[in-house]
Amino acid sequence: MAVRSVRQHLLWAGLVLLGLNLPGSVLAATGSAAGDIAIGAKLAQYCAYCHGADGNAVHAGTPRLAGQDAEAFIAKMKGYKSNTRLYHPGMGFLVLGLDEKGIRDLAAFYASQPVKVSEPYVGPAALK
Repeated sequence: MAVRSVRQHLLWAGLVLLGLNLPGSVLAATGSAAGDIAIGAKLAQYCAYCHGADGNAVHAGTPRLAGQDAEAFIAKMKGYKSNTRLYHPGMGFLVLGLDEKGIRDLAAFYASQPVKVSEPYVGPAALK
């Protein structure tokens, strides 16, 4: 994938998440301390390009989010948001649009997803 298209995707996803953080949005709604899996599933669509639709990463080197402990996920997202844990330049930008509830909703969604074992890569040489 070209660097330009990755940058465009990150910019688009970040702008969408920032837009979702407007008053009256799903993210601005108040709720219980536990995250909402259904809302988390909707928010996860912006993470799916890199992390897979269900959190089972589809790109080499991308962390698997499925089955991750909710508290650990929340701590990582807060770290990205506060720039104290920035392993990927795009993540710090993308999480800016998430409030506390949005992060909890994503955590609940990913914690509820089963971990899928990835199939080993079979290159063109093995197909001959």
